[in-house]
Amino acid sequence: MLKMICCKFLSLLLIAATAMAQDIFDNTTTHMDDYLTANRRNQNALLQDYDNQIANFKTFYLERVNIVNIQLNFLMDSLKEIDETLYTMELLGNWNKECITKYKSALPEEVATRVMMNVCITTANSFLPSLIKDLQETRRDLKKYFENNFEENVANCNNEACVSNVVSQTNMVMTESRRTFNKQMATSTHTANGYIITALDCSFKAQSNAVSLIASTKTLIDRCAQHADCIPKTGSFCENVDEISSYMVNSSKPTVPNPFYERSDNVTCVLWQIN
Repeated sequence: MLKMICCKFLSLLLIAATAMAQDIFDNTTTHMDDYLTANRRNQNALLQDYDNQIANFKTFYLERVNIVNIQLNFLMDSLKEIDETLYTMELLGNWNKECITKYKSALPEEVATRVMMNVCITTANSFLPSLIKDLQETRRDLKKYFENNFEENVANCNNEACVSNVVSQTNMVMTESRRTFNKQMATSTHTANGYIITALDCSFKAQSNAVSLIASTKTLIDRCAQHADCIPKTGSFCENVDEISSYMVNSSKPTVPNPFYERSDNVTCVLWQIN
């Protein structure tokens, strides 16, 4: 009888111990699941941060390059404005119309000017893929590490210490990846600034040339309309226009600077515009 009681008691102890062990195992498993979930959340957050930074970099770069497009629109507005002004002048009389006909061809062509400015924009935009290439590769490499190394190593673990070691190694990889990404971003930003300056210089040359042609052509037309044009006869026009200060033309002096000095021997005329 006593033996039966002892056996039953031992059986109850064994069942209780098994249940306790199962509870501990369940709690440990739940703890590790939560632990891994938290780490995976951090991993995804880092990848998302990379995505956000790359997207912001692209937006910032394209917006700065778009300044050239804004300049182009202003320039096109200037060309339309001069066309409207000249059209109004033509209505004032045949003499104005003759002056406009004579000089209008010197104005910059809208299509040619647009092409020159668009080359500046297209060239700058073509550099964008190379600017973000290293950043995207760093992001891609880290994602592969998470999907392959981390997940495979965790799956091969059978205890908490092993999982902790895998997480620790992954955290070091994340830290190094972040350091690499930040260096690459700094380099890309520096290079991008150089490309943007080049694009702005390119557009400035095209814009400056167009504005100069607009101003000089408008001046010639205005002088012609005021009968102050230095053209000896209809159809004769000197393309070489120099702006000189009034102090250089002094009626009390017997000489003036030689307008042909250091010019090509092929130059047959020079028109002085006195300011």
